[in-house]
Amino acid sequence: SFMRGHSMTIEAPITKVINIINAAQENSPLTVAQALDKVLEILKTSELYSPFQHQDNRPNDDPMASDFVEGLMSQNVKRKLSGHDIHKDLPRATHQGYHHIPSSPTCSLSQISEPIMNILNLDSSWDFDIISLEKLTNSRTLVHLGLKLFSRFGACEFLNINETCLVNWLQMIESNYHSQNHYHNSTHAADVMHATAYFLDKDRSKEIFDQQDQVASLIAAAVHDVD
Repeated sequence: SFMRGHSMTIEAPITKVINIINAAQENSPLTVAQALDKVLEILKTSELYSPFQHQDNRPNDDPMASDFVEGLMSQNVKRKLSGHDIHKDLPRATHQGYHHIPSSPTCSLSQISEPIMNILNLDSSWDFDIISLEKLTNSRTLVHLGLKLFSRFGACEFLNINETCLVNWLQMIESNYHSQNHYHNSTHAADVMHATAYFLDKDRSKEIFDQQDQVASLIAAAVHDVD
């Protein structure tokens, strides 16, 4: 056969590139070899065409904020910004027991219905009725309350994102909570967010935490039990 009669090596182009870099490293100065190690690390990932956030390695860079921004960037490269198209670009949870993301997501506080808004406007009270919100929103508690709380603490302005980006992220997080889990579900996450916001709003907390701490605390509360 042709294969038996010809000695040949079949390898992917990326393998050739990696082999060439490995060979170049052998006779390179230490600094160059270290830089090539970083190149190899990038080439060996499965996300070669995902957006990459360039950083200047400044000492004041916040790793937590950087990771959060990179997470938002990596979800959908071609995410649309119109409210009508938010849902089309969101990843769907396919495992049984996960939330189904509705086809008409709320994209602004101004579009939330009056009955739901009446509950959300009590978000600063310790007696906030999270169960009624769960029923009225068809278990989309985290998206609605999260949007209200993040707005209250100026998260979009602080993170330099728009409301659509925030809704995309909240829907992604909520879709990865197990709705059939009777405790660690998105309503529980929203409840923890509410409690966090309640204490962040106290005078003593305001003396200790700046806006970065507040936004980070709300994010942590939203994702603390996500699968």
